[in-house]
Amino acid sequence: MYKLIMNPYKQIDIYNGRLTLGVNDLKGPVAPPFSPNDIADLSRWYDFSDQSTITLSTADYITSVDDKTTGSTHFLAQNTAVNQPHLIQNAINGLSAGRFVYDGSNYDLMTDNPALPDYNINCTIFTVFHTLQQNAETYNALISLDSSQDGGARRFFVHAPWKNDNYYWDMGTEQNDRCYIGTSTPYDVAMLTSFKDNANSINTMRLNGGTATANSSGFTAARTSDLWVGKKVTDTYMAEFVIYERRITDAEIYKVEGYLAWKWGLQGTLPASHPYKNNPPS
Repeated sequence: MYKLIMNPYKQIDIYNGRLTLGVNDLKGPVAPPFSPNDIADLSRWYDFSDQSTITLSTADYITSVDDKTTGSTHFLAQNTAVNQPHLIQNAINGLSAGRFVYDGSNYDLMTDNPALPDYNINCTIFTVFHTLQQNAETYNALISLDSSQDGGARRFFVHAPWKNDNYYWDMGTEQNDRCYIGTSTPYDVAMLTSFKDNANSINTMRLNGGTATANSSGFTAARTSDLWVGKKVTDTYMAEFVIYERRITDAEIYKVEGYLAWKWGLQGTLPASHPYKNNPPS
């Protein structure tokens, strides 16, 4: 069987009611594009651009988002109206995103359903990818484990540029169990890659596929706990995030970064040495 591939960069003329195609216009079976599900040990995959996974209340406020991990029954949920994020159409690269806002009284936030089996995430060794756009410069706790991210309760915690324009990746029980990477453009769309390997004392962070920061000073093992999204976020578009329950290989990291960069219009920010700078992964 052959598929007709319409090339958007080629003009095809119809003459006397006949469509004439060259041999290069007919191609055999096409492999499906890369998906985060192609890499083993995927734990969560939440995509605010995939509206088939999103349930809305009135005026496009989000009540739930389904996990796209193969076979998963997990979902993010928020039943309280004043805490529901807003689905924004054409937010980033023509795709929708969830807008999480603090209105002075209430934070928008969602949590993975703790009533389901295996809802906890083991954050002793894992890799996290997150695509977002910050709209206000402040604390901005993006995704975290358990509902408290302060002081001794700090666990797995990614937050957007604070007043010093650093993205932070906190883990463990002390504030110095962290690493960070700075940005001169804190309001631009950004892709963060963070990974933790407690056994080998590796905690690090990447911004837009760039060089990783130095390891943090502490490697306290973070506990297994439930996932929260948007806790203490002032105003940020959440685009998509992916979590693996292992420190995936560099080759696998590059693939997920390439997938996210090309999807969300960030391929131009990838370093020249990135293997998916010029083409998305397949």
